[in-house]
Amino acid sequence: ATLLTPCVYPMVPVTLAYFSKQEQAGRTAVFLAAVYAVGIVALFTSIGIGVSLLLKGGVVSFGNNPWVNLFIGIVFTVFAFSLFGAVDLTLPSGLVGKLTGGRKEGMLGALFLGFVFAVTSFACTAPFAGSVLALGLGGGGWLRPAVGMTGFSTALALPFFFLAAFPGMLKTLPRSGSWMQVVKHVCAFVERGAALKFLGAADINLLPGLDP
Repeated sequence: ATLLTPCVYPMVPVTLAYFSKQEQAGRTAVFLAAVYAVGIVALFTSIGIGVSLLLKGGVVSFGNNPWVNLFIGIVFTVFAFSLFGAVDLTLPSGLVGKLTGGRKEGMLGALFLGFVFAVTSFACTAPFAGSVLALGLGGGGWLRPAVGMTGFSTALALPFFFLAAFPGMLKTLPRSGSWMQVVKHVCAFVERGAALKFLGAADINLLPGLDP
């Protein structure tokens, strides 16, 4: 779903074109795409590992805590409104400028480009990556956020690698258009449904007298 959002999908052909221009002896577009994918996976996974380490000494029944469910429900609600366009999730412009200011070539350039992609696509990736972290928290296991973010970032990065290996497939991809907004809005309803699930779990424990 993240791949089909307006911040990510148009970047696929642009990124692959960059790899083609950067081809050097012994460094094909496939190799650069693999390094690029590693950059994406490394950044998102490091976030998951950091959250997991913070939770390592947490409460065993963390996922059943009503306040945790309330917090996760609020997080999902914010992400849903973000996908609807009512809330603008952006990183500070100064931080983005510093991270995207330098340009490198070859292997380091591809790795750096992976980090830049993760930062510049924050508005679209944050609701999905944040949801993965929230579900990991709700699961109660301290390793879940790290595993979830590894899976999320791998799924996000692999298409870049495969399309670099089989560039002919680019011609079969649909063009960017208004349909990407439809994808965002559908995902927003899914996020809102998840929010209601967690808010309902918190309600049962915190306000049992209001339940029918």
